[in-house]
Amino acid sequence: MEEEREIEMTTQSIVVGDKISFEYMDRPLSRPDEYPKQVEHNHSVREYTGEVTDIRDIQESKLNHETILYNKNIKGDRSQFLVTVKLPDDTHKSFYHGRIFGVQKIDRKSMMQKLLKLIRN
Repeated sequence: MEEEREIEMTTQSIVVGDKISFEYMDRPLSRPDEYPKQVEHNHSVREYTGEVTDIRDIQESKLNHETILYNKNIKGDRSQFLVTVKLPDDTHKSFYHGRIFGVQKIDRKSMMQKLLKLIRN
């Protein structure tokens, strides 16, 4: 039986089964032609809500070589943990924990309210 993994986020820890809302930073907008070089992170932040279904330590459970080659231009930097979340539309998406912030644990009722709000808008 696999040991339950718990990882520390900026304000609280999460484990598989937690229902969370959070913000995630994708690839920042880079302006390499500007001097000094400028990077804007606020254009790459997205909000997500869902249930944590897996937490993978990529030091222990290595990414395969083809994945690394295929994703050498990922939208940001990799970090030690890859967190998989089941989104409200029943799809799964993985996020590197080092780019997750503003984590809030939520209960099912508040998750449904947030989903209804998104549908209405």
